[in-house]
Amino acid sequence: MKTALKLGLLAISIAAWFLLIQPAQALSPKNCHLSNNHPTTVMPNFQPTVELPSERVNHHHFWLANCLMLSGQAGVDACHCAIATNPTNPLTWNNLGQKLFGLGRYSEALISYNHALLIIPNYSLALANRCGVLDKLKRYSEALTSCELALGGDKQWGSGGEALAWNNQGDILFNLGLYEEALASFERALAINPNHEGANWNRMVMLHKLGRPIQ
Repeated sequence: MKTALKLGLLAISIAAWFLLIQPAQALSPKNCHLSNNHPTTVMPNFQPTVELPSERVNHHHFWLANCLMLSGQAGVDACHCAIATNPTNPLTWNNLGQKLFGLGRYSEALISYNHALLIIPNYSLALANRCGVLDKLKRYSEALTSCELALGGDKQWGSGGEALAWNNQGDILFNLGLYEEALASFERALAINPNHEGANWNRMVMLHKLGRPIQ
């Protein structure tokens, strides 16, 4: 299954490469440069949230820090510069996917998660995020596979934790009309993180759908 997923990701990523590599090329290392620790040329009005004090600042670390911290198009731009300065960091590709997902650019987000998984095929967080975006794209069978692989992956979850994958899986099962299975997934998410807002809300919706009292 993992080999099949890796081959599938390779085919998808090669076919869709130009959707993301062209922006990354436009923000090439020579353009994503810094002057006194501030970005210049490409984004003259860009306001970083993270500045590195060293006079010989590592450009990739600067852009990655802002890729992690910024939201919206500014975050996308910072992630592209981080990729331009180091295209082999899976964390950057995953975070680019999250920024694109937040902007509703789901197909582009999927490509970015696929790139992260080409670098680390069992990267749990990227697999869970891929599961979520495939759900948005109504590709439910692929989404379930991605969630299952996330739960059996490398356990690099970031701040969201394993509850993210269980909640995403529950959402897919709900969309497939598998309500009992969906409820079980939401409850697994809450067993890991009782304060997970999405899973708490989804569980209440699911109990209402099943005609059961909300506890």
